[in-house]
Amino acid sequence: MKLLMPFTRSYGEIKRLARENAELAKPLSPTTDFVFKTLFSGKDEDSREALRLLLSSCIHRQVLDFSLQNTEMLPNFLMGKLFRLDVHVTLNDGEQADIEMQVNRTDDDLKARSLLYASRLLESQLGRGEDFKDEAMIKICGYSV
Repeated sequence: MKLLMPFTRSYGEIKRLARENAELAKPLSPTTDFVFKTLFSGKDEDSREALRLLLSSCIHRQVLDFSLQNTEMLPNFLMGKLFRLDVHVTLNDGEQADIEMQVNRTDDDLKARSLLYASRLLESQLGRGEDFKDEAMIKICGYSV
């Protein structure tokens, strides 16, 4: 059985790196998964404002409000894949967004991974009994009938 590790580096390694960098007055890189998540998922006002501005920049529209969501998207069946997002938010209009930090090259097919993440987010926004032609779904999907 595989152990689920939330970060690619161990907690001890991050603490060691933070101590070394602090001694050199050098900040940790925001491209590190742990630092990225900590910067943009903090409960303080600075983190919320930084995330609001990042979201606005990414989606090219003003974000007034949002709420942070659990970053683990549990599978719908026992042997399904667990997705762990970097930053998962619900905007004030109910639309969900995910921001992923990817710096290092990976063997993953990033287009396929992005499609899976987007599909899971879209699926989670459709409520029981709602049709795909409901106004909410039209807004979420960005198409018109």
